[in-house]
Amino acid sequence: MPDPILTTPATRIAKMFGQFKVIARDYLARAKTHNAAFLFTGATLIGSFASLLASAFTFQIDPEDRGFWDLARTALPFAMLALLGINNGLSRDLPYFFGKGDVKTANRLAGTVQFYILMAAMLVLVCGSGSLIFFHHSGAKKLYTLASVTGIIMVAFYTNYLIVTFRSAKSFKDFSKIKIVEAVLTVITIPMIAYFGYAGMVTRTLLMSLVVLVFMHWLRPLRVPLIWDSKSFLMLMKTGAPIFIFDYLISNVASSDRWVLTYLGGLKAVGSFALATQAREAICKVPDALGEYIYPRMSHSYGQFHEPIRLWRMALKSSLMVVAFMIPAVIAGWFLLPPVVNHFFPKYIEAVPAAQWILVGSIFNGATIGKLAIWSLKDWKLMAWYQILTCIFTVAGPLAGALYGNDLLLGVSQGIVISQMLWIPVAAYLVYLATHKPAPVPTPTP
Repeated sequence: MPDPILTTPATRIAKMFGQFKVIARDYLARAKTHNAAFLFTGATLIGSFASLLASAFTFQIDPEDRGFWDLARTALPFAMLALLGINNGLSRDLPYFFGKGDVKTANRLAGTVQFYILMAAMLVLVCGSGSLIFFHHSGAKKLYTLASVTGIIMVAFYTNYLIVTFRSAKSFKDFSKIKIVEAVLTVITIPMIAYFGYAGMVTRTLLMSLVVLVFMHWLRPLRVPLIWDSKSFLMLMKTGAPIFIFDYLISNVASSDRWVLTYLGGLKAVGSFALATQAREAICKVPDALGEYIYPRMSHSYGQFHEPIRLWRMALKSSLMVVAFMIPAVIAGWFLLPPVVNHFFPKYIEAVPAAQWILVGSIFNGATIGKLAIWSLKDWKLMAWYQILTCIFTVAGPLAGALYGNDLLLGVSQGIVISQMLWIPVAAYLVYLATHKPAPVPTPTP
């Protein structure tokens, strides 16, 4: 028979409040652990809205010029071939070795990547300068675009390295400050587009990249000297090459919508579709930001515990977090696009429905962030299946939409959305398979 003293209303209330206190303490501890993620994602979301505002002014530019710039920027993923995947390898192995407590190896890997990136940037500078000389008879617009793209590629090389080094909670708080600076720059440089047109848009892109790079270098969390270590380079190649090859394939396949539009509708169709492209780029900064946060945490966790099931739970939570952040932004964008474009940028009014559907598709695309668990586990077989199937869905969507849709722009966007919806269960199943297998033997430290 229970003690009546322990079953009085006052005792039960005290016990209930005690349990509540434990739950609240646990919740606050978890929130404190992840506040860097919320801060970083919030800063990125602010940057997304700033990008949407700024991109609106780019639609004052003639659609054909805009289409030319969009095609010129596709040179960036091609240029990434020069890095041979070492940044991809560092992105996975740096937090992994920190998780193992092997700081010496982690620093040696970072120093080797810095040295190689410097050499790659010099190669890009030589190739870009040679191209300017070779095409000196071309028009000023083409030469200016070529010079700007060369600079953007060089900046991107070092920027991508620095992004990889922002891995701790403190460094992500610093990274959040950089995102705020980027958002402010995005807004205050809008007059460059308004007053200088195409030249202003191109110059602004390069200028913003440079300023953000300076801040990232100033606040960089990992300060190691330039070194060259062949064993570290080969280890990074072994890890990064498979990731890079498939990511490179995806980067090029991701432009399939523009190539379909170019073939069926010409540069004007590509330029008009830029409204949808800009909306997608802005809203997808949210899953990209969370990916930058969750990927190193997955690799660090795996280096520390070697328990794949932990990565499955992290994958589910991160996917739900992405969807929670993106739904309100997508709803706002859906209703704001028609009046804003109709009032300020009537040249692009025909692309509004396509942009609205692309925003919806971005939710499904962001929900696949859990794929990073496969990368952290270095499960090359499942990674190959994942990326090959991604390519098939990515190409099939816009192609089928263009061929069977009544309107070219709307058909391409709806085809993309349908393919992304169908891809989600397949992607989730592959992540489940990767995280529910026995953990492989850890890679020995070189």
